[in-house]
Amino acid sequence: MARRPPPPSVVLRAWVQPAAGARRNWSRLWQALVHLANARALGDQAGSTAVPATGPFPGGGDSRTNGRAEGEVTAPGATGRRSAAARLTGIGLLAAGVAVALYVAGRLLTPNYNVSLFGRVGLGAVTLKSMLASIALGVAALQVVLALWIYRKLPLAPGPPRPVRLAGP
Repeated sequence: MARRPPPPSVVLRAWVQPAAGARRNWSRLWQALVHLANARALGDQAGSTAVPATGPFPGGGDSRTNGRAEGEVTAPGATGRRSAAARLTGIGLLAAGVAVALYVAGRLLTPNYNVSLFGRVGLGAVTLKSMLASIALGVAALQVVLALWIYRKLPLAPGPPRPVRLAGP
């Protein structure tokens, strides 16, 4: 008789907090994650640690567990989402890092005006780059306007056409 594997929740807990001297087994982790995903997709609660949804969002977990499934594994010491100030600080630091990297790259690299861009050199290449950047900006603006139109956020604009029905077999 074959030995049954441990439940996925046990595998996940052992992965997050391995015992002293234990190695992490990637294939076991992958199998446990696939098992949990399949069980949740099929609505099978037997092999899953998920709690049936009681809130307004199906599959959102039990409201008593703050939207998480009961027994769900989290990192040690995790208390939930970070505050808005912490997230904004992280975003600001990332933006500052990108700005510093661009500044350093601009100071270290010297432009070579003899390199051609689609057969144009010097001022012709700069003009071509400007034209391509303007076209890209125009396409991005068009994408934003079309998204606003689809979601009916443009005032005085007619609604988008109705979706086309999918063809069945």
